[in-house]
Amino acid sequence: MRTESTSINMVAETRWSISASDLVMNGVGLSVVDPFVAAEHVRRGGVSVRLKPTLNFDVDIIAHGNSRPSEAARTLVKQLTQR
Repeated sequence: MRTESTSINMVAETRWSISASDLVMNGVGLSVVDPFVAAEHVRRGGVSVRLKPTLNFDVDIIAHGNSRPSEAARTLVKQLTQR
């Protein structure tokens, strides 16, 4: 008996990592995302595997110019800026 296999190579690109997570959760392959989305993906029932070597990425922080950041926001900024 001969069986034929078909190979499909599909690439989907999105600017929003959570959209990549949604695609994966619906069976559309795998994705490389930042650690924050990876944690959310796992919380939603997905699987995350840490890449080796670690990939560096940038995080932008925005705030209204006249506001004073909360303690939680200040803690987050401190965590993100420590190496």
